[in-house]
Amino acid sequence: MKASHSSDGFTVLLVQNKPKRSLTENLKHLEKLLSAAKLGEADLVVLPEFIFEQRKSQRWLAETLSFFRLFCRKNSVNAVAGSIPEKETGSWYNTAFLIDGKGELIGKYRKMHLGPLEGEFSEGDTVGIFSIDGVKIGVGICRDLWFPEYWRVLKKRGAVLFAVTSCIEKPEWEGSLSMARARAVENQVFLALCNNPQSGVGRSCVIKYDASIMATLNDKPGTLLADLDLAQAEEWRNKIGYKRRTDIYDIIEKHENASGERWNE
Repeated sequence: MKASHSSDGFTVLLVQNKPKRSLTENLKHLEKLLSAAKLGEADLVVLPEFIFEQRKSQRWLAETLSFFRLFCRKNSVNAVAGSIPEKETGSWYNTAFLIDGKGELIGKYRKMHLGPLEGEFSEGDTVGIFSIDGVKIGVGICRDLWFPEYWRVLKKRGAVLFAVTSCIEKPEWEGSLSMARARAVENQVFLALCNNPQSGVGRSCVIKYDASIMATLNDKPGTLLADLDLAQAEEWRNKIGYKRRTDIYDIIEKHENASGERWNE
C-alpha cells in the first residue's frame, strides 16, 4: 500500500495468473508474478475469477485464503483475491474474498448472477460494497456485468470504483467487454476487470468513467498497474451527470404488477 494515500488518487494492480494443475504449482506461480509487481505502489490488488480453476475443495479454499492473508499482511496491501469456490451449509458458492493490508478478511461477495455452466453453484443474494482506505469499492463477478441493475445499486451505495473478477471465454469476450464499458460510463466510475487467461482471452483492463480503456494486458499471465484519478472522475460526473427518472420507473412497474398491462408496446 502506498505510504501516503490521497482520497483523490487510487492505484489498482491487476494480476492475471493462469491456473496450473496442483495447488502447490498455483501458489508458486502466483508468488512469482506478485514478486515482480510494484506492490508498494498499489492500493488494491485484483485477481481473476476461479483464480485456481473451478476446483471445489475446502483444503484449496483454506490454503489459498491463508496465502493471501499472509501476502496482504506482509506487503501491507488490500486484495480482491479473485474468486474461489466456497461451501456453506451444504451449498457451494462462487465467492470473491476481500482482505485488507493487515491480513484480515474484511468481507466476501458471492456471485449473484450465475451462468448456464454454473448449475452446481448457488446464487448469492448480498451486494458487494466495501470501503478500502476510505474509498468505496463495488465488487462483481463475471456475468454480473450483464445486469445493469446490480451496478446501479452499487453506485447508489457510494461505489466510485468497480472491481470485476472474471473468467470470460472467447465467444463472449467482445460482448462482455462492451458491457463492462457500458457499466463504467453509465455510472461514471472506473472499472477494473481482471480476466482469467485460462480460456485464451485474458486481456484484463482498466476502463475509465467515459468508457475508454486506459490500460490493458494481452492473453498471457502478467500484471498491470493503473493510477486512477478519482477527483477527475467526480468532475466528469458533475459535468455530464443526469437524473434517472426513478419516480416514473416505479409508477410503471407498480402499474404493471397491479394490472398485468404493459404501456406503449
